Amino acid sequence: MSRASSFSSKPSVIYAKALFEGAGTSVREEFKSVLGIFNADNGFIFKRMDSPLVDKENKKQIIENSFRGKLSDPLVGFLLLLVDKSRFNHLLSIFEVYSVLCDESEGIMRGEIKVAKTPDKTRGSNIKDIISRITGKKIEAEFIEDKEVLAGFSTMIGSYYIDYSLSGHLKQMEDEIKRS
Repeated sequence: MSRASSFSSKPSVIYAKALFEGAGTSVREEFKSVLGIFNADNGFIFKRMDSPLVDKENKKQIIENSFRGKLSDPLVGFLLLLVDKSRFNHLLSIFEVYSVLCDESEGIMRGEIKVAKTPDKTRGSNIKDIISRITGKKIEAEFIEDKEVLAGFSTMIGSYYIDYSLSGHLKQMEDEIKRS
């Protein structure tokens, strides 16, 4: 089972998989921009699209007028399908699942890497390379400063917990001494 299905509602997973199977990764950036549009103005447009007081035909007209010719046909069709099936309220969750499916297909893992101090570009790249060799995936992660990390780094990325911190190494040494 993929990460996509373990954190989201069943409709979100079903619709995200359908979009992924139909369009692959080709609509990811467009989908992301649609979310930005719907969340602009404190979500006014999204609230209108999700409102039971606005009938489906008006919602479809909003999508047609706003996006036809500006977005790819598969994505416009998908948004219209969400309106037809009264699933527009799942839009954000669908995008999250869809993004995970795209990442998995491209061999990408995303996450956070805890460090004592944000590394320079070269050191950051080296850390990501280490994690990439361990996981066998391309790593796209941001560095988070954590006071508990004295030196080195630690991360939970995908199902991997990697601790290359000073405290992690000391803990390993302590465990080895206890076993001796």
